[in-house]
Amino acid sequence: RRVHGIPNGKSRSPEMMRLEEDIDEQSRIIQRIKVEYLRLEKEHSEQVDLQEADFGRELERLRKKDLRSKQEIYSQLDSLEVQKESELEEERWKIREAEIRDEYADKIRQKEMIIQNLQREIEEAEEERRRIQADRLAAKEAALHTERQAGVPFLGLELVDGVGPGVRVAKVRGPSKQAGIKEGDFVLNIQASKNIKNAKQINDIISNARPGEHVAFLVERGGVEHETVLTIPRF
Repeated sequence: RRVHGIPNGKSRSPEMMRLEEDIDEQSRIIQRIKVEYLRLEKEHSEQVDLQEADFGRELERLRKKDLRSKQEIYSQLDSLEVQKESELEEERWKIREAEIRDEYADKIRQKEMIIQNLQREIEEAEEERRRIQADRLAAKEAALHTERQAGVPFLGLELVDGVGPGVRVAKVRGPSKQAGIKEGDFVLNIQASKNIKNAKQINDIISNARPGEHVAFLVERGGVEHETVLTIPRF
């Protein structure tokens, strides 16, 4: 037995299927990047809050310690040496405060760089997805153009020769399904062309039909003949 398919204007070529798979893959990549971006952004925000709280507590602790130290020193000794020590302590406090601020700023910059990199990755992935979608559209337009040039209308029939009277309908969709043709029907004649024996005869007849033309089918279903009219689709 030989299986014949009438060209399908909605069928997908391997290239189009590959482009669709690429789009799905890019969508999954973008989703993973966005999830990671949101996680890092949340983590960054939480760490910033914690670091700000730690920074504030550390500053307060150092201030209190410095104040207690000064009070103890001034209460015990009133001398130049004590004043110098206090000045040194004040200087150490300023240095430590600057170090804490620098450490905090470095951590913030690192998180910002990570977020910026993720944003660039998202933009690149979005650009790649747009490119794939454009390629897919171009492929569809090219396939439609080729189909139009060939002049073969799409009926949505898949036929099998040599399994009964006429030609057996293996699959049906699109215009043929709308016309009432069903899977398992046997096409006996088209446009009063009798003795239809193979799918090539059907292809030859409908290939010469014009868009919008009505084509009469005679089919056998369960031993009973049925007539139906199918309209050749316009592209």
